[in-house]
Amino acid sequence: MTQNEAYLQLALEERGQTESLNYVKKITDPELIKKFIATKKDHYVCLYSINYLSDDQVLASIAQDNTQDYEIRIKARAKIKDEALKRIKIEEDPVYRAMYDMDIKSGM
Repeated sequence: MTQNEAYLQLALEERGQTESLNYVKKITDPELIKKFIATKKDHYVCLYSINYLSDDQVLASIAQDNTQDYEIRIKARAKIKDEALKRIKIEEDPVYRAMYDMDIKSGM
């Protein structure tokens, strides 16, 4: 049994939400976190465990999986969107920024 599998087993055995999440946080294999979400019955633990996923393919499979709870799917979709936005670098136009600052200072 790998360390990740041991953490998964402990997370599944725990009844308390906080205790389960403490073990989920230690799991580095996104597929095992997906397995946790699929098998753990405590709805809110599943929702929070998505926070520890950063694998787009796994998140996408949860987001589209109709056997998952609706809120879990929505949260997975939101996480995909957030992760995508973090990767986009927005370059600011210095002229536009100066005009915006002037408008703010003038009270417009």
